[in-house]
Amino acid sequence: MSKYLNEAGLAYYDGKQKERLAQKANLSALPKKLSDLTNDTGFITGEEIPAWAKAETKPAYTATEVGAIPAADADTFAKKSDLTSVYKYKGSVATVAELPASGNTEGDVWNVEATDMNYGWTGTAWDPLGQMFSVGSITNAEIDTILSA
Repeated sequence: MSKYLNEAGLAYYDGKQKERLAQKANLSALPKKLSDLTNDTGFITGEEIPAWAKAETKPAYTATEVGAIPAADADTFAKKSDLTSVYKYKGSVATVAELPASGNTEGDVWNVEATDMNYGWTGTAWDPLGQMFSVGSITNAEIDTILSA
């Protein structure tokens, strides 16, 4: 089962993290306002920031231009336009038995209300496109275990 952090768990986690921080740091020595900070690491300041970085519209670059992918591989990745037509939603039926047996095109998708799942036509059969799962909130004991690691 997947877990999520609800509001009560988040408050508990926050308190635990503050306790851990208090044990490791002298919080009174931390800067409380901007004027308490000094730029001793060489980060650029407002005057040094280039005009293009401050402009409302920024330049755009391709993944190849910034070296994220080699130019030779650029054509092997799917584009958004390639993905938008992969599945074609057709509607809902009450049960799996009511999925159409003929007239289907690869990529047709139907919702089945009985299973609350979508099924896609592979060209030869209906394939469930996911599975049911439950999500519960994480407990304080589980948070303690995570934080003790």
